[in-house]
Amino acid sequence: IIVDTRSAHRLGEFRSVAGNLMSRPVKTIDSETTILEAGNIMTKYGHAGLPIVQGDKLIGVISRKDVDKAIGHGLGHAPVKGFLSKEVVTADLTTSIMELRTMMIEHNIGRIPVVDKGKLVGIITRTDLLRALHGSDYISGREQLPPSGVIIEKSEIKKRIKDLLPHFIQEVLEKTGQIASELNVKAYLVGGIVRDILLNQPNFDLDIVIEVDGITFAKRLTEIIGGRIRTHQKFGTAVLILKNGFHMDIATARTEFYEYPAALPSVERGSIRQDLYRRDFTINAMAISLNEDTFGEVLDFFVAQRDLAKRKNRVITNL
Repeated sequence: IIVDTRSAHRLGEFRSVAGNLMSRPVKTIDSETTILEAGNIMTKYGHAGLPIVQGDKLIGVISRKDVDKAIGHGLGHAPVKGFLSKEVVTADLTTSIMELRTMMIEHNIGRIPVVDKGKLVGIITRTDLLRALHGSDYISGREQLPPSGVIIEKSEIKKRIKDLLPHFIQEVLEKTGQIASELNVKAYLVGGIVRDILLNQPNFDLDIVIEVDGITFAKRLTEIIGGRIRTHQKFGTAVLILKNGFHMDIATARTEFYEYPAALPSVERGSIRQDLYRRDFTINAMAISLNEDTFGEVLDFFVAQRDLAKRKNRVITNL
C-alpha cells in the first residue's frame, strides 16, 4: 500500500484512527464451532477469516485456507480450537492509519481486529484502509472524481442542513449526534434525504441508522427530546413521533442474506456499510455522519456522487 505525501498530509480529513475506521459489529465464532460451521459462515458472509472469541475476549483467528485444509483432511466435524492461530495481530482504538498500513504490509494480512482492554470491538479490512487513505475510487482503480462529482466538504453539508431543513429537525440531528457520543455508538442520516441534501433540495423524511442498537438509542433520544415511540424488536427498528406530530425512523444497522434461491432474506445486525449495501440504487445508498466529531461527513461507498452528477441510476448488485 503506497501513499503519497499529499495523501498523508490530508489524513486529518479522514477518520484516521482505528476506533473511527473499524467496522462493527464483528461476525465471530467460539472455540467449539466446528470447521464445517465456520466454513459455512465464511461462505454466507463472504469472509476470508473469522475471529474466535471466548465471551467477548479475542482468543484467535481462523482463515479460509485453514478451514479448507481441515475439510480436505476429513476434519470438518472437529472444533476450530484445534486449528486457530493464537498469534493475532491486533490494533487498539488509537492505532493510527499509518500504523495500520505498516502492520498489514509487514504481516501480509488483509484484516486487523480492534481490541479494547482485551475485548474485541471492531475489525479493519484492507478495503477500509484504502478507502480512508485514497477514497472509494482508489479501490476500484478509477481516477479521482471530476469537479462535477467531487465529494462535498463537511462544512458545506452543515450549511445545507441549516438552509434546507426546518429548525426543529436541525435540533433533532444535533441531539442525535450528542447522544451517539454519550452512548459510544455511530449515528447516520440515510436514505433519500441524503441524496437530496447533496442535490441541494429539501426533504423532510428523516431516517437514522445506528451502529449497534437502534432501539436503545431511540428510547434515549425520546427521553431527551420528548414524544412517543413505537418499537419493532424483530427488526431492530423504532418510529419516534415528536410532540408536533412529526415521524422519524430509527433503525439498527443491518445486513441480510438468503439461505437459498427465492427465500425471504434473513436479517442480522451489521455495519453501516452492510446496511447501505441493502439499498436499491447507489444514489440512495449514502449516509451522513451525525456524531459530534464527524458531523456532516458523507459516507459514499459506491461512488454515488458521480452518479448524481451524471444523473445516473445505478443498481447495487447484491448476490
